[in-house]
Amino acid sequence: MRFFMLLISMAILHQTSAQAYMRKKQNFGFYTGGTFKDAQFNTASIGLTRSVFNYFEPEIGLRATLPLAAPSDNSQMHTVYLTAGLNVRKSLFPINQRKKGRSCRGEIIEIFAAPEYNYLIKSNTDRYDKGQFSVRAGLGIFHYQTGYSKRSKAWNVKAQVYFRYVPGPITNTMSIKNEVGVQLRIFKFKTYDFLK
Repeated sequence: MRFFMLLISMAILHQTSAQAYMRKKQNFGFYTGGTFKDAQFNTASIGLTRSVFNYFEPEIGLRATLPLAAPSDNSQMHTVYLTAGLNVRKSLFPINQRKKGRSCRGEIIEIFAAPEYNYLIKSNTDRYDKGQFSVRAGLGIFHYQTGYSKRSKAWNVKAQVYFRYVPGPITNTMSIKNEVGVQLRIFKFKTYDFLK
């Protein structure tokens, strides 16, 4: 009887197909955010990025500055920059660790710094500098989940708070100055079924 039950169990297990997804290195990302000045949202940024070797995130995007005038003027862009940078990140420690079902979950705090170059491509005035160098640094947080589900392996969403520092003396011809901002980064990784 045991042999018969073992044979049936093996036949049933053979028919069921388990899936265990693993993350590949290939990925692409999207980021969006903005900065604040005088308690107003005064810039918006959007761009593309990717994760390389778990520590580097090269990025390219657009940064549009909105005028801090009457609310009716906020729909018109004041300056537009083409921005390129290299986000260098390091995970610090996990927080809010918990267990749900068979997986462990939590959030990880990370620190990052990103040298960036901003090239002016559109402006309502010609008095601004064509290019500006800056450094963005701050803290980020992202969710992690152990296990082999496709969703937990394919997506990575990060929220970041940063301070942008513009080295050198601040002049009237610079439209990007020292500022505080927020950013949301979404990464999509390719996955594969480890059991196939």
